Amino acid sequence: MYKSFKFSLILFSLFVGVLSGQAEEIVLNEISISANRIPTPLEDVGSSVTVLSEGDISVSSESYVIDFISKLPGVNVSQNGPKGSTSGLTLRGLGLKYIKVLVDGIDIGDVSSIPVMANLSGLMLNEIGRIEILQGSQSALYGSSAIGGVISLTTKKTLGASGSVSLEGGTYGTVSLNLGKTFSSENSDILVSGSYFTTDGFSAKVDGVENDGYSSSRISVSGDYYLSDTNSLSISMFKQDEEGDQDGYDPVSFEFVDKDDEVFSNDSVGVGANLEVDSGNIVRNFNFNFFNIDRFYTGPYNYEGTNIELSWQEKRKFGDGSLVYGLIADNEETLIEGISKETSQSHIYSEYIFSDEEKFSFTLSGRASGHSEFGGSSTARLSASYKFPFGARVRSSLGSGYRAPSLYELFAPFYGNSNLQPETSVTADLGLELLLASERASLSATIFETTISDKIVYDYDTFAYGQSTVSEKRAGYELGLDYRLNSQSNLNFAFTHTDDGNGQSVQKVPKSDLTISGRTELPNGITLSGALQSVSGLNDFVSLPDYNIVSVRGSYPLTEKVDVYVRGENVFDTKYQTASDYGTSGQAFYTGFNAKF
Repeated sequence: MYKSFKFSLILFSLFVGVLSGQAEEIVLNEISISANRIPTPLEDVGSSVTVLSEGDISVSSESYVIDFISKLPGVNVSQNGPKGSTSGLTLRGLGLKYIKVLVDGIDIGDVSSIPVMANLSGLMLNEIGRIEILQGSQSALYGSSAIGGVISLTTKKTLGASGSVSLEGGTYGTVSLNLGKTFSSENSDILVSGSYFTTDGFSAKVDGVENDGYSSSRISVSGDYYLSDTNSLSISMFKQDEEGDQDGYDPVSFEFVDKDDEVFSNDSVGVGANLEVDSGNIVRNFNFNFFNIDRFYTGPYNYEGTNIELSWQEKRKFGDGSLVYGLIADNEETLIEGISKETSQSHIYSEYIFSDEEKFSFTLSGRASGHSEFGGSSTARLSASYKFPFGARVRSSLGSGYRAPSLYELFAPFYGNSNLQPETSVTADLGLELLLASERASLSATIFETTISDKIVYDYDTFAYGQSTVSEKRAGYELGLDYRLNSQSNLNFAFTHTDDGNGQSVQKVPKSDLTISGRTELPNGITLSGALQSVSGLNDFVSLPDYNIVSVRGSYPLTEKVDVYVRGENVFDTKYQTASDYGTSGQAFYTGFNAKF
């Protein structure tokens, strides 16, 4: 482990040597939309939030969203095999059942799964224009499943040109194609895009010999229609079809084995619409969101779930701050052994946001929810930010959250329990940010702890779902350093320590996760970027080896509208596992081009 890490670090030292020139100040003028459900300057946000722009995304050496965000503070991914395979993702040690995932505001949680959780495995990075990751219990603003936080993905709305095409090919027989066309008029901007991805893959079973392939196609439409200078209608629609091979369990030994006769498919459709009416003093938003997913596995096993949401929100000036409030109604439906089951929820929420625009800001949020099965629940969040005269800023938040029982946990024959209550949580975090080196560097440190109570578990005495009387914790700290050497070069360091609150590791979550990344633009137009990730203290029923993996990317502009690139994943061919008995990619290289027309 040490020798591998040392060699990888030497590589990065050489890479850093390329980054030279007069250092420049870091500009802190970013906006977060997810933190308060309205655009808010990051310096006024008390919650922990990471914002990534299209520029940050475009230079990544990764092709999928889940691989890209795995290198961010507090984020960890466990991959059950090649691209398209089921992936686990955690925020500060809390899995997908505790994370709300939004794509253009559409909740893509699969209500037919046990429990409700989103599938991020098939989302390609080149379709995304913005990523926000909001950490901590956020149910006061986002309702059920936001105990661990919120991942908000915004697809590209325009291309900066009338059209674009990108093509990539490489290891494992991988081919990726993306096409997009913008249709603009005086009153509208509409982007129509489509993508196709296919790979022969590798065996999901570690050391397996039979490759597990995967393919995905996606078509999407998004855009804005401007009703007036202050009023607009936004739409987002997508349809994605995925299919692939998978390994499975031997019916006699019940061991996970290499198989050539098991397949899966995921077909999903999402529709979102937002009408914004800005009258000056009051901004009103009316939203409609629809998501349906249809899954198939060899068996045959079929699952289908649908979620529909309607909401209304207003923002207005209130004293020296802003008041945001709204109503939400949603309905979840699925088939359980051929019988339709559904639940409905209604919510009212309110939020007060104050900022003196210089030093101090705070946000107070609250929500009351009603559920057709278990009745009412309430959540709240308080966050604050203070900037000291010497430039340091302190952020802190305290929030409660809940996870409603899924349709399967409530209604499954034999296993279901209609008396289940929601899981509840409390999250606290405290962070410090410092500007260093004449504001060329930004250093951040955050400590966090989440406690979950009334956890829904399978009771082996009653052979049905019940609720644990034992609380569960996640605790740790995050460290980050962003250093801008000049207008062309920057370095980033991110470190996260996560445990169960008692110093013990959490299943499939490394105790220590360090990522060092860098990027530079050379005078001849070549852009180089790379990342080193070092993971230790990982276990999944058994202790898994520590590992270091390096990814790199280089691009060159052939013309103003065409650039070519080469990227590498796991360039030193490290053998590692993120989930016990599941394989991961070996050394892989890909090349392609991006063109605008």
